[in-house]
Amino acid sequence: MKYKSLLRFSTVAVLALSCPLVHAATITVTTTDNSSGPNDGLTSFDEALRSAGDGDTIRFEIPGPGPHRIATPLGGYPLITANDLTIEGYSQPGSAPNTNPILGGNNAHIQIVLDSTGEDTADVDPQDPDMKLIAHRSTRILYSGYGDSENGILAVFGADNFNISGISFIARRTAGSTDDPAIYAVALVKQSTHAHIHGCLFGLAPGESTQADLKPVASAVTGFRFRTGGDVYSEGAIIGTDGDGVNDRAEFNVVVGTRNAFGLELPGARLSGNYVNVFPDGLHFVDIDDNYAKWREAYTAGDSDPDDVTIENYENGRVTAGTIIGTNGDGVSDEDERNVFGHVVYDHHGEFYSSSVNAVLAGNYFGVGVDGVTPSPASTNIAPDFIEFGGSGQVRIGSNGDGVSDALEGNLIVNVNGGKFFIGNATTPVVSRRNTLVNCDSAVVPFVSGANGAASKYASYYAAYLADVDQGVAPVLQSVAGGVLKASIPLPSDAYPNVVLDLYKADPAAIAKLSSYPAALVHPGAFLGSYVDNGPGDLNPAVGELSIDVSAFGLSDDTYLTAAASYSSVAGSFNGTEAVTTPMSNPISVRPSLLIRLNLEAGLTELSWLGAPVQFDVHSSPVLTADASGWPLVPISADAFTSTGGRNVVTTSIDSAKAAAFYRLVGP
Repeated sequence: MKYKSLLRFSTVAVLALSCPLVHAATITVTTTDNSSGPNDGLTSFDEALRSAGDGDTIRFEIPGPGPHRIATPLGGYPLITANDLTIEGYSQPGSAPNTNPILGGNNAHIQIVLDSTGEDTADVDPQDPDMKLIAHRSTRILYSGYGDSENGILAVFGADNFNISGISFIARRTAGSTDDPAIYAVALVKQSTHAHIHGCLFGLAPGESTQADLKPVASAVTGFRFRTGGDVYSEGAIIGTDGDGVNDRAEFNVVVGTRNAFGLELPGARLSGNYVNVFPDGLHFVDIDDNYAKWREAYTAGDSDPDDVTIENYENGRVTAGTIIGTNGDGVSDEDERNVFGHVVYDHHGEFYSSSVNAVLAGNYFGVGVDGVTPSPASTNIAPDFIEFGGSGQVRIGSNGDGVSDALEGNLIVNVNGGKFFIGNATTPVVSRRNTLVNCDSAVVPFVSGANGAASKYASYYAAYLADVDQGVAPVLQSVAGGVLKASIPLPSDAYPNVVLDLYKADPAAIAKLSSYPAALVHPGAFLGSYVDNGPGDLNPAVGELSIDVSAFGLSDDTYLTAAASYSSVAGSFNGTEAVTTPMSNPISVRPSLLIRLNLEAGLTELSWLGAPVQFDVHSSPVLTADASGWPLVPISADAFTSTGGRNVVTTSIDSAKAAAFYRLVGP
């Protein structure tokens, strides 16, 4: 037995030693001429792709000053089928990746340009000559998930771990038709998993930075469901930085002029460190209405329906579990994982369809530049809502409150002029914490009762989280005086006992709007702090009642506060998989403004102010006087007082015998 064992081991050893070792190759591109032949001593990018095998790396050493434009061959490049293929654009001499933080503009110096701007054609497409399709300077993707109206500059077919950096992709607006297909920069086909597309420029040649310079692709990256033989997905794609702490700033992408920057149908997607319709300086933006008009012109010229044109930031659909857009909040490079998005010409600024399982949207800028102030131009063609998370799932918008990078996880959302903040499945739990809205028009954050279907009516939606939904589902800010805010929160159910109250300044621009009158637009502005009932900072020992010292915040008397409560089944963690956030509370201030509206035809005066119900009394005087006795109380009957969406309204008759009437509010 001992002899047989040794013989078997020796045989295995000999076989192993006799097998040749296969090493990954480095292929160096030395010419921009894709017609370069095999015996001319030069290597083109087309030749490099055709010869690449598993694990290979394609580098660039093209002589002369750059940038170097490489025209895509007619009919396109071959499908990329090699696993673990790396394309290193930054290997070209004279190039350098970005070194700035995500909020500092992008200073990447790219020297390799893949150019699909050419309009010339050939009679037969090499991808499928039997179909007699017209060949363009892009690759037809005649496979499940795509079609004969969709081409790619680079199409990755069933290949895992594709990695590309340091490339500028330029193309042209097309009709998105069989005769003139849409051009995607990188198309992931047939379960091409764990691709990493980073440090690239889409829609601009290096050094260009204006609207007139746009040479857009239809999408920077696509990855659609592949159905032949059963549904599979190109899961785990990373677009931008992976946030691993290694050269993360070198991994930022800039995407401008696209129809839909990222068109995905895949789980585990990560979009981090991207500028979308934001030029490299981070402070100038694509004119989206001009871009929209030019795409419509291209569609019309190619006999496609121009009404199919949209300008979008991203879509992910079908199976999307675990998608992160922005920071993952793990404490590594989180400050450089946000995306900066321009506005859109579409129904909403981002979309998930069919699925939104464990989706995270955190740390991003929407509608504003990297300084947090410079606004992106909004469309005059549509008033987009903020975000849609369709299908069943769990959603977190902003922070999970786990103590790691919480201050970085809130989204900054500016000038979103649609009426809805969150659109989703009726039962999808949504956590919305530490987001800052500026001059937006959402009726309610996160959504109006019943807006997402019958089960999203508050009494049903919050029933599992609250002890008694009949007592209300949002916090109530009762008063603020002497530097102390008094508030109450709905008591939690036994299943969700962990409650936190997030306190904000209410966005003053939203407060000033009357578009939802008599309801107020109450949006979270600057975040002030988080408080736990009977925890640090709560001065009131009563359960469900909080008294919070706000004197240190330096609030003016006319600054409105608002709050929202989140309920979790897990202590110290508020993810969509375990928690939910209430609607915003009523706004409140020390000295609210009094709004007076006259209905002369009915002979009525309507007085309104923002705050807790009956927090203030109304007094009136026929003349302005400092004498308090000259301001008698206005009697208010029960049917003359209403409180709707944080606004208290009192209706009184106009006394025609008086030449004037003055009103004031008197606080408790």
